[in-house]
Amino acid sequence: MRIIDTVKLAGLFLVIAVACAWMDGGIGNIIHLIKRLYVYHGLPKTSFYVLTYLAAVAGLVSLYASRSTALRYCSYLISFLSISLFLSYKNINGYGYTFHDAKTALSNLFFAGEALQTFYPHCLWPVIIAFSFILAVETAHNTFLPRISPVFALAAVLSIFPVYVINERTLGDISQFPIMYEVPILTYTAFSDAPPRVERSDPFFDTSGQALAKHIIFVIDESIRGDMLSINGYDIETTPFLESVSKNIRNFGIASSCTNCSSTTNIILETGVGIDQLPDVDYETLKQPNLFQYAKRAGYQTFFLDGPNSWGRPRDYMGESDIEFIDSYRCVRKEYSGIENCCIDYKMIEMVDEIINSHESSFIYMIKYGCHFCYENDYPHECKRFTPTISDVNDIDLQSVLNSYYNAVLWSVDGFFERLLPVFQDKDVLVLYTSDHGQSIEEYRTLPATHCVGGDAPRSQAAVPFMFFPMNERVTAALDERMAGTFAHNYGRISHFHIFPTLLAIMGYPAEKISNYYGASIFDELPEERLFITGTLYGRGSFQKNKF
Repeated sequence: MRIIDTVKLAGLFLVIAVACAWMDGGIGNIIHLIKRLYVYHGLPKTSFYVLTYLAAVAGLVSLYASRSTALRYCSYLISFLSISLFLSYKNINGYGYTFHDAKTALSNLFFAGEALQTFYPHCLWPVIIAFSFILAVETAHNTFLPRISPVFALAAVLSIFPVYVINERTLGDISQFPIMYEVPILTYTAFSDAPPRVERSDPFFDTSGQALAKHIIFVIDESIRGDMLSINGYDIETTPFLESVSKNIRNFGIASSCTNCSSTTNIILETGVGIDQLPDVDYETLKQPNLFQYAKRAGYQTFFLDGPNSWGRPRDYMGESDIEFIDSYRCVRKEYSGIENCCIDYKMIEMVDEIINSHESSFIYMIKYGCHFCYENDYPHECKRFTPTISDVNDIDLQSVLNSYYNAVLWSVDGFFERLLPVFQDKDVLVLYTSDHGQSIEEYRTLPATHCVGGDAPRSQAAVPFMFFPMNERVTAALDERMAGTFAHNYGRISHFHIFPTLLAIMGYPAEKISNYYGASIFDELPEERLFITGTLYGRGSFQKNKF
């Protein structure tokens, strides 16, 4: 190879290295990582990382300068998709695409359409940058770059392996490589990092008393901010119906979710893993008996109604074996194909009514569709009360986002209960209501990610409601008797970590054993401090405990 060709390839190498570093936070971030590796892991591992990074850049050079059109265009496609995805995530969450984000995306693929509809404005510049990068490389190839043998593409293939090894060993903690490698390898690492499937333990103890209600409905809403409900003192009238019947509600105010992400919240709610057991490095969420096992032992028929899921199979870390503890598992979007998002929750009211009229006792775990992004899809537009909304303006601002959210809450929370409560009035039913997590809305420009942020997350992402709806006089009296002396003290102190033991107490399990195995319920005096977690559940990748 001529010297001039070598110089040109060296120039391409330098340009790619600088461009990749810039897209991934700057050269300073990589230098900081190298220093950290040297301090904590010594020279050999630091050298291995540096050589791997350089090999990855060399691999890109071998592809972009290849005389093989097929190789080159294949690498362009991967590069375009990777750059677009990474920079889009960076625009949305402020830091980019990590192992945690890959895990979250893979477990919520059925929300891909809604996510794209919500965040597409933040994807436009990344797509333009990615296309411009590819266009610049192809222009350089056609004008002055030497065309090298496809054999050199082996450099790209071989460099995949050390990049994968580092990502797999650190689960994305050390993932700063050229984005064209980083994104697909992180995604594959997250996909292949499946938690072990183990048999659940039997319930740890038996019931010792009468249950508070023959029918228990545990409603987990989606993306409801507890501090944006007017029944909790919010200035905007988002829950007028609930306020009108507030004397019949046992409202605990603003609660703290256990996590800021749906998948991790639901598995904790289902299994009762405590904050002191997290990160769950021993996979207790997969081993401990779940709510459905305890409900069946207490004599209940068990039902799982899943609103957002259209896959027709368990989600959120649930295994196929968990189905054996559920008498009926129903996915609304699969069962009623084509149903509008805003109608899903109302359809579940019909399902619950059918269950309660057909069974002597039941435990129903209901995941609502709720107020998931994009908020404009979560309510019928003829029911629009707050304006202007996102669809009414050319330039989206905070007020239009808030108005869309208010309308969604008015329909999917207030309107939902206005329809639900009369159906079960005077029946032996107790409804528990919360949300999986809150929403970041006020930070929509600086932090477009509404939830599931992997590191420091705003308190708003964990601010959720918690209420009881006792549906007849007997259930109301029994509940009030159990809460006598603790209700006022516990107002504004509820955490999701208290809900599992509370449900066991409602089913008739002994308070002392509940406390020994699972901690305090709402029938005990609760501490003021609350924590919620962000990041991956099993301590693989980022994990953080945050004060609420």
